[in-house]
This record gives sequence, C-alpha cells and structure tokens, in this order.
Amino acid sequence: MDNAMNSPANQYTPGRKKAILVAITICMFVLGFSMFKLLPMEAYAENYFGITTGEWGILNSAQLWFIIICTVPFGFMARKLPVKASMLIAFALVIGGSLMEIFAGPNGFVLFLIGRVIEGGGYGLMGLVGHSITTNLVSPNRVGFWVSFMVTLGMLGQVILTAASGVLLINPEFGTGLFTMQEIFIGILIAFVVALAIWLLIVPSSLKMSGAQSDVKPTKEQTARVFKSKDSWLVAIALVFFNIAIVSFSAFVITNFLAPKYMAVLPPEMAGLAFTKAATSYSMTSVIGIVAMIVFGILSDVMKTKRKLAAFSFFTGIIALLLLLFVPAGMVWLYVIVFGTLPRSVAGMSSACAPDIAEVPSDIPVVNGFRNAVGNIGSVIGTILMGFILQTAGNTAAIIVLCVFMAIGGFCWVFAKKIP
Repeated sequence: MDNAMNSPANQYTPGRKKAILVAITICMFVLGFSMFKLLPMEAYAENYFGITTGEWGILNSAQLWFIIICTVPFGFMARKLPVKASMLIAFALVIGGSLMEIFAGPNGFVLFLIGRVIEGGGYGLMGLVGHSITTNLVSPNRVGFWVSFMVTLGMLGQVILTAASGVLLINPEFGTGLFTMQEIFIGILIAFVVALAIWLLIVPSSLKMSGAQSDVKPTKEQTARVFKSKDSWLVAIALVFFNIAIVSFSAFVITNFLAPKYMAVLPPEMAGLAFTKAATSYSMTSVIGIVAMIVFGILSDVMKTKRKLAAFSFFTGIIALLLLLFVPAGMVWLYVIVFGTLPRSVAGMSSACAPDIAEVPSDIPVVNGFRNAVGNIGSVIGTILMGFILQTAGNTAAIIVLCVFMAIGGFCWVFAKKIP
C-alpha cells in the first residue's frame, strides 16, 4: 500500500505535471535559438574569421562532436540522476560554451570552435532530458503529439532567428543589420539564464526520468537489448541519412540555393535584398513545418502508427529536394510548401518511438541517447561533406546524393517492423 502511494504515478498532481511540461517547453524553445543560431550567419562568420565554405561546414558541425561522444553516457546518467540535476548540467555546458564564443575575437576561431563543441554537449543533454521526461510524463496515447510539439519548439527558435536575421545581423558585405554575431549570442545567453531560473523554480528535485510511468529498474539484459535491437539500429541509421539530407544541408540552403535564385532576377545593387528574401523564404518552411509536425504527431496517435508516417516523409522529402534545385525564383513558394509539410514527421517519430524500443520506461533516455549518438554522426559528416561537395561539384551533384540518402532512410523505416 505504501509503495503504491509513493509511486511516481501518484507523486505529482495533474497541475504539477502541467507545470513541469511548461518548464520543459520553455527550455526546448530557448534551445532552438542557440542550437540553430549559426544557420543564418554563414556569410558573417566566413568574413569574420576569414574561413572558406568547407571550413564553415566544420564549424557548423562542431556542436555535434560532443553529442556523438557523450550522449550514450548522458543517457545512463540521466536515468540515474534526478531530472532537475541532469538539466542543470546541460545549462552549465551551454552557458559555458556560449561565453567562450562571445569572447572569441576575429583571431579566436579555435576558442570559438571549442565553445561550440562544449555547448553542443549541453544541447544534446538538454534535448535528451526534455524529450525523455516528456515521453514518460504524458499519457502513452498522446506521446506522438507531445514529442512532436517539443521538437517544433526548437524549430520555432530557428524560424524567428532566421526570419529576423536580415534585420538583426550585420551583413559585412552589404552593410545592413543592427547587431554583431556576438551581440546576438549575448541576447540568446540571457534567454538561457531566464529559462534556467524558471526550471529551478518549477521542477521538483524528486522528479526522476521515469516521470509518471513505472519506476521499475531495468535489468542489464533489458538495457543491452536497446543496443542489439534491429529496430533501434534502423531508426538510428535512418536518422543519420535524414540529418545529412535535411538538418546539416540546411546550413547551405539560404546562401547556396535560394539567394542565387533571387539574385538572378534582381539587379546587382539589390543583392542584399536577395539574401533577405532567401532567409525569409527558408524560415517559412519551418513556420509551415511547425504546424505539419504537430499534425503528424496527432495523426500518429489517432492512426496508431509511427513507422508509416516516417517512411512517407523520407520518400516525399526527395520531391522537396528536387524542387529546391529546379524551381525558379517566382515559384519558390512551391518548394516552401512541399518542404514545409512532407518531410516533417521524421524528427518527431524518431523520438516518439522510444517507448516501442525500450522495455522499461527508465530506459527511454538510453534509447534516445543511442539514437542521437548514431544519428548525429550524419549531421557531422553531412555538414562537412555538403560543404566540400558544393565547393567542388556544385548544386546538382549535392542534391542527387541527398535524394539517395533520403531513399535509404525511408527503407530503414519500412523494415523497422517492431515499431507500429
């Protein structure tokens, strides 16, 4: 009787659970601003540090190095520590890395790179904790919606920063914008400090990763099966190809694809406007994507399937990539709509399927950690690979490679049949 009264399911009232979800929501929202802050800053960073497009790819992928190395140990750590403590470690890494970037001058590329690596560890841990505790805190028949919603919050930060970059970020080539890169970083850091204060205020120290689910301790055999499961590997490998084709490639879309389309139809003196229009167009794909991802999450709960929706997004994502290559400037809206809707279930379903792989709720952060470690290899490889492919072989070759990767990812999900 006493054990039942003290179980995680009875420990927190519905109101307290909602408050915890609010705190996670704020963390995921602020995380998006920092995680994607370099995307609209390629031209500025290349000019500021005097680096090439290939070196920019290395810089943009640096945040993922720490994630790949440490996210599996982070999963085990998050399973043992209270949720509040795990998130505090994540905040410390992000804030520490951000400070290094802020104080790195034009000759401090190495310091900036190290800071990006350190804050990347914070991103990985924060996302791991946020998505895992959400999965175990909400009703099982609402996991698809809630996990998709948490993923979209990161996209929202990206949308706002990308859309406003033409006004906020000083463009060294065209002389537009209000703030330097470091000044924008300071603003994001302040937002992180506010999110940290809210987290400390709302989240109880007693909250464990099992959330409102059973707090049964997994056996070594159950945890080992996370790393042996065919479906776990297929989802992780599919995420490798998705991260190459969609996530890492996004660092080059504005500068290498959309801006040249607008420059082709605008006079040379309006080149700055072309970049602004390109950034705005790309940000609209994420605006639409926020709605699409939530819709996919709801559909996964209603249709009781994650696998079919994820496979659909992989195969239809090929259409979006081809449109980016072939649509003229006057029809960029077609690319915006297709890319904003069709490939958008993958990120949400990749996280939402963790309960289908983990045999015990407490092992969900281990599942997520393994998937993130393998999947982010794609982001590192992809960002560097795309930088050099674009630099040496051009746009068409890059798109063809990405279409092949998306097809492989789709087939991975088709064969992950343990996942409904």
